[in-house]
Amino acid sequence: MEEAHELERRVVVHCHGGPGARYAIEAGADTIEHGVYFTRDDLELLAARGVPLVITYGVYDQGMHSPDVPAFFKEKCVDVMARYLTTIAIAREVGVRIAVGTDTVHRDLVAELRALENAGYRRAEVLQACTGWAADVLGLPLVGRVRPGNAADLVAVEGNPLDDIAAVGRVRGVMQAGRLS
Repeated sequence: MEEAHELERRVVVHCHGGPGARYAIEAGADTIEHGVYFTRDDLELLAARGVPLVITYGVYDQGMHSPDVPAFFKEKCVDVMARYLTTIAIAREVGVRIAVGTDTVHRDLVAELRALENAGYRRAEVLQACTGWAADVLGLPLVGRVRPGNAADLVAVEGNPLDDIAAVGRVRGVMQAGRLS
């Protein structure tokens, strides 16, 4: 951690829980990815240190619905998904900064957003988790929020995500750097 930070590099730790989580947080990790099995103590330490948690709930949701996944793993996904919702809810309760990640396994942003909603986040917070809060986690101050001076990266969706979070998955147009794609 010290070497990476001396070189002005961020340290991202992929961890589901256990003693490694606490070691990573105490050693100075910049973000933690996954966190399925984090305890309340782990989450309180994350909050106290200001270390964000990047959730990847959709990996398990994808596993549940993929025809290529064996039955034993689908059963495990059911347990993991229930546990993950509890972890995410506790994270909100204790003040952990959250961002949405998709890992590299799936690209279903809506599954991630629904998980946050099911764990008690308001829809406005859910949208922040995949925009401004995520930009903060990535150290990108000029993206993720609509305001003067920021990059004009916008997505037009069918419907209002504040009424139906699944609208985020119905993309109808993309503006990148102020230009329609």
